[in-house]
Amino acid sequence: MRGVVIRALSLAGMAVAWVGPAGAQEVIKDPGAVGACLCQQQNMTTLLDALHERQQNYETSQKALASLDSELEARRARMDVYNDAEIQAYKQLLQRHDDAAAAFAGEVTQSYNAAIERYNEALAGYNGNCAGKSFDQTVYNTVKPALSCPKP
Repeated sequence: MRGVVIRALSLAGMAVAWVGPAGAQEVIKDPGAVGACLCQQQNMTTLLDALHERQQNYETSQKALASLDSELEARRARMDVYNDAEIQAYKQLLQRHDDAAAAFAGEVTQSYNAAIERYNEALAGYNGNCAGKSFDQTVYNTVKPALSCPKP
């Protein structure tokens, strides 16, 4: 959990760097460089959408696991240990909890962390190549309509 919070904070810090302060900007006049920056922007948008999806999945899974924790605790408190049906129901709930915990700790968290990493890498690339720069308007007007970016 702490690792995810730290990654989210680094993500927020990198986003601030992306916006950056306005000032004297270098103007990119090379059509290839303008196209590359525009493609990097599109890629970041796609990766950010995927990141938000993974974050939502992470949060939903976390809430479902917390709900199962609460249900287990409540059922354990009122369970008749001499009633086989209640014991079996509790075991089934415990198995659901264990399955959800394993999925959360494994696939869900790994997928979310991977999405954060991909976005941060793309953002760092954009910051290194394009951030704080503007495009020559004539070159931009030529490149933008014909832009064809590879799928990320």
